[in-house]
Amino acid sequence: MNQNKQDRLQFLLGRYSKNLSSDKDLEEMFGIIRESGNYDFDRYFETEWQIAEEQKGKSVRDLDHVYHSIVNNNVSSAKRPVKLFRMVIAAAMLVIVASAAYLIIKPFGGSEEFANDVLPGRNRAVLTLNDGTRIDLDQRKAGQLAGQGTVSITKSANGMLTYKFIDQGKSAKNNSGLMNEISTPNGGQYQLLLSDGTKVWLNATSSIRFPVAFSAGERKITLSGEGYFEVAHDAKRPFIIYTAREQVKVLGTHFNINSYQNEPVSYTTLVEGRVEVTSNDTSAGKSVHILEPGQEAAVTNNGTAVNAADLEKALAWKNGYFIFHNENLKTIMRDIERWYDVTVVYEGDFSDKRFEGSISRFKNVSEILRKFELTNSIHFKIKGRRITVTK
Repeated sequence: MNQNKQDRLQFLLGRYSKNLSSDKDLEEMFGIIRESGNYDFDRYFETEWQIAEEQKGKSVRDLDHVYHSIVNNNVSSAKRPVKLFRMVIAAAMLVIVASAAYLIIKPFGGSEEFANDVLPGRNRAVLTLNDGTRIDLDQRKAGQLAGQGTVSITKSANGMLTYKFIDQGKSAKNNSGLMNEISTPNGGQYQLLLSDGTKVWLNATSSIRFPVAFSAGERKITLSGEGYFEVAHDAKRPFIIYTAREQVKVLGTHFNINSYQNEPVSYTTLVEGRVEVTSNDTSAGKSVHILEPGQEAAVTNNGTAVNAADLEKALAWKNGYFIFHNENLKTIMRDIERWYDVTVVYEGDFSDKRFEGSISRFKNVSEILRKFELTNSIHFKIKGRRITVTK
């Protein structure tokens, strides 16, 4: 957005906050937000909240009311026709302003409801070697951790686990049958480089079991939870990932698999290349689907559906974000549980609550929850590692 548009939006938001907006002002304001996204909308309120906190000359509560009136589609002034307002909101604000509820970082003081805070997840995982030895990767310094056959296992300074052949020529004979497993707890994530050059990113509460060195025929691993894969190309050895619901077969490609057992759907999302997804459900015969880049296979107990993928959302966790697109509250909170290692309980029925927005995964949990509370439709209490959701 150019400077003139930025200045104009700030002017219009200022008029709105003083209850001076005409219908034409409203239409122009929402049009600019629709065109430019929510950045300047966020910035305006961040600045105003900061001034209110520092100078004590403007009521933070008044600012909250203005903000909520936009986000919640609640305009009380009689000079703003409901029909026009709803039309503009539907066209311009449904996604943009609703998402702003979770993007804005408003300065907050202490809260009786938040007895404590919870830090975000970090690089944490446990490596289990072929003989059952467990290595807590979070507690080990960078350097060589172990050797398995002719493969060296090292931890880099940035936390990546790397499998590398000491003697490539002897790999097939000396590593036969050796299996390792890496698992992340709630509040953990990890990256590793397999011996064939495949890169893996593991999300929280996930694990993969894999051979130290792959066989000459094919490369097989097992995944539980969520992982992003950049598979090293090898035309002679397909790469096959087994989950509880499906098998994903590739030669060399980039894709994400979300296959948590406490979620009703398993998603395979293809970024580039080509993959073959085979459902494990044999009740109606195994279904095989070939995905093209930008497609997603959704596997349930009732079958498989292939649709256009929301790549931004599917890869958000790997890129350090939560992104919600018309997401059910309980689905969102299961992500929160896994990443922050907390337990969520509900007081009331929240089946009708759906949200839009994005925010960094590296904020404390209170900052995440505060953004939901800005809608005035939901509230939270934190005690220890327990989050209670209330209306």
